[in-house]
Amino acid sequence: MNWKDKTLYERIIDRWNEKETDSSKVNRNREIITAYFRSDELLETDDKGNLLGQDIYNGSGPWYSRMMATGFQGSLVSKNISWIRYQMEQFELQGIDILDSWVQDIKEYMSDVYNRSNFYDVQPQFTHDGLTTGSPLMFAEEEILSQRTMWLPQHYKTLRLYHDKFNQIEGVVVKDKTWTAKQIFDTFVKEDDDEGTKRKEMLPIAINKALESGKLNDEFVIYRAVFKATDPIWDGGDSEGGWKKPVGEWMWLSVYFPEISQQADNNKRNTPLIPVGKGPGYFSQPFATWEFDKKPWEVSSRTPAWYAIWDCMGLQQTYKNFMENIQLKNRPPFFAIDTMKGRVKLSPEGEIYVTEQEYDRPPKSMDLVGDVKLNRELFELYEDALKRWFYIDRFQMFSDLVRTNKQAVTATQIWQMAARRVPF
Repeated sequence: MNWKDKTLYERIIDRWNEKETDSSKVNRNREIITAYFRSDELLETDDKGNLLGQDIYNGSGPWYSRMMATGFQGSLVSKNISWIRYQMEQFELQGIDILDSWVQDIKEYMSDVYNRSNFYDVQPQFTHDGLTTGSPLMFAEEEILSQRTMWLPQHYKTLRLYHDKFNQIEGVVVKDKTWTAKQIFDTFVKEDDDEGTKRKEMLPIAINKALESGKLNDEFVIYRAVFKATDPIWDGGDSEGGWKKPVGEWMWLSVYFPEISQQADNNKRNTPLIPVGKGPGYFSQPFATWEFDKKPWEVSSRTPAWYAIWDCMGLQQTYKNFMENIQLKNRPPFFAIDTMKGRVKLSPEGEIYVTEQEYDRPPKSMDLVGDVKLNRELFELYEDALKRWFYIDRFQMFSDLVRTNKQAVTATQIWQMAARRVPF
């Protein structure tokens, strides 16, 4: 089908699917990163009730990655430091009292905006994602009732990011499977008559059935597409009833679509959902993303955790060997005659009932030849190798300075430390 003849819903699905292969490969790698560096991303138990993470023998990976994230947070955008700065761009306008006063007013206003928002609550997670799983993204939304700016972090598995030839982000598609029927109604309908006329016109049959039967927590898939207003995805089709690009001077456009799987809902493929009280456009980028080390040909950023994975796995293997060696020494393999099979209990206070013929032939431990001794220096070697990827010495130095002076580190102090050749 010709691109201009496709519905907006089909174009969004096409955009999502075109990244399927590369994104799936990256997400498999992210699952490995998560296992070793993001214990907070794992469920506590699996479906059988078994504790997850039993293959992890050392917790340095999660600790060092969180320490680096906390160091970023505390040194750059903490609520406790004055990190917001404004000044006139033109040099000749700097130093004019009335303009300086105006800039100061803006700073105070924006500081209050951040303080009233949830920015400082979600920023640590955003930073931690940027240093581990890579390419985190969070949307900025205005909460109408409280007039606050709220930031909404997105899980990496729900995202597909799109970049231009300069490796700059130009769009994102989110596929969120956790929207409840109630959330959909409250966000896109909110007020309706007793017959549900508005929601029936806007929402697919499956969501309407859930609302009518009171299954308000049933979950549905919602796609959100956000692209620059100049992106071809917004170009209107020539067919009657086709998608019409909104008229306005917006820099970005944003729409939502519920997953459409029934033929009876095909008439909704060109009628996206728009949150109540909001328009389809933004005059500036409505999301924040951070790419630590992204190459133009890759779909996601690499991170310190990606580079540290080999040292982390080496450390895990060393700890595993050490623990197994201790266990082997304390509880070595044993021999027992086959008639005692299933009756040998070697645990503390274990009881073994035997026949007279078996009494003189008790189980015997196997004599082990050789020994593996793992000294402290070996563990420290692996620990130091892991630390370097997260610049732990640097952030520890900042933390110690803050603790000593009881105030944030200044740029001048950082330059002075660098001048003294403090190892970074």
